[in-house]
This record gives sequence, structure tokens and C-alpha cells, in this order.
Amino acid sequence: MLALCLVPPDVFARLIEELRARHPESQIAALVGTTASGGAPSLADVDEVLDWRSLGRRALLAEVRKRRFDLLVVAHGRDQYATCGYWKALGLALVSQARAKVFSEDGRWGERGATSAVIGGVANAALQVIQEICVAGLGLLVLLWVLVGVAVTDLTEALAGSGAAGAAKVRGKDGFDSER
Repeated sequence: MLALCLVPPDVFARLIEELRARHPESQIAALVGTTASGGAPSLADVDEVLDWRSLGRRALLAEVRKRRFDLLVVAHGRDQYATCGYWKALGLALVSQARAKVFSEDGRWGERGATSAVIGGVANAALQVIQEICVAGLGLLVLLWVLVGVAVTDLTEALAGSGAAGAAKVRGKDGFDSER
């Protein structure tokens, strides 16, 4: 079996422990690199380590396909649906020729297959994009109201004063050059 690590080291270690408990007789290989937290996962319960950084893309794909793992587990984070790493791992899983594929969100064991991982990935990526658009829109809306408020305040102060000289005096109180 092959486990792909896209989660922090402690989460991956718990998932490997669960895999070892479920399949004590299986050989477990871990495909690792730099994780989200920047460290390498604990690999005490792993029989073999494949470092994706040391293999080229084609060599990695050839190695995974040649070995035809019985089970391929992709351990990914809930916030990774819009990242390249998730989609690369999903692509590797789909073309791996592994007999079974399981996608483990946040290191929780689940029987989530490839089809639901693709659908869930697209849906969650779309949700993240929509959230970002809404946050940006809300920020623009707040900025727009602030700018309108400043413009109305300036206009009101300019009209309350005596023309351009009054506006210049008002601005002088706010820290701008007063009269020229």
C-alpha cells in the first residue's frame, strides 16, 4: 500500500498508525516531501519511503504504476482543494493502477473513492473561490462607503465655508497646507 502525505507530520503519523492497525501484515510505502508545516512526517511505522522531490515526475509515475499497489491513500487537508498539490495527488492516484484508492481528509480514515474526491474537490475549490470573491467584494463595498463618506464630508465642509478660501481654511485644520 502507498500513502501520499499532503498533511502536517503529526496528522500523517496518526493515519499511518491507523493503516498499520487495519492492515498489520501489509507493506506500507509513504510518498513524502515537504509537508504543509514544513517538516518531514514520522515514518516509524512505514516500511519504505519514496521522496517525490528526488524522483522526477515521469520516474515517480512509472514507479507507482509499475508497483500496482493494492491500496493508495491520499492524506490531504480540508483547505487544500484549490492547491496544485491536491490535484497532482488526485491525478497520480487516478493513473496509478492501484486496485483501491482512498482519500483521507485531515487524516481521518474514510472510504472516500476517486469519484467523490473529484466531485468534492471541485465543489470545495469552487466554494473557496466564492468565499474569496465575497470577502474581496465586502472589502470593496466598505472601501466605497468610506470614500463616499470622505467625499460627502469634504463637500459639506466646502459648501459650509465661503467658497475656495473657506475650503482651504478647513483643510488647513486637518493638516493640509492652509492658504497659499
